[in-house]
Amino acid sequence: MSKEIIKGKTFTVPFSTEEDLLIPNPSIGSLQADFPLCEADYLRIKYGNSKILMASLSIFLTTTGIGLLLIGKLISKQLGYQADISIGEYIALGVGFTISLFLFLFDHFCITNEKNEVMNKIDLFFKNSPRTRHLMKANDDS
Repeated sequence: MSKEIIKGKTFTVPFSTEEDLLIPNPSIGSLQADFPLCEADYLRIKYGNSKILMASLSIFLTTTGIGLLLIGKLISKQLGYQADISIGEYIALGVGFTISLFLFLFDHFCITNEKNEVMNKIDLFFKNSPRTRHLMKANDDS
């Protein structure tokens, strides 16, 4: 048999190679390089949420609660019930949303997120490490 390297072709019919004859009942498997994930990178992924982002979310949700209470008071007032709404409630609503938005934008544009950096490295690694198909020894459990 002659040794010939064939690249870039798609085969539509089965064929055998010399190596095929050495593997009884071969199966085809897809393999891809492993990403070398160290413990530090794992911890960055697991606990990588920004504290500033979490504070922004907390303030946003609290402010949303204040907003829902104000909506309830406005509905009660429209229905003719006694519902006092002070200007301070509107100010608290505006300040809460403003602080939340400021913290979110500060975190997004000014703070580097280690979790996102590790995830970007992993994405880039797998984009540059394509899967390859290989003949494998059949799994004989009998």
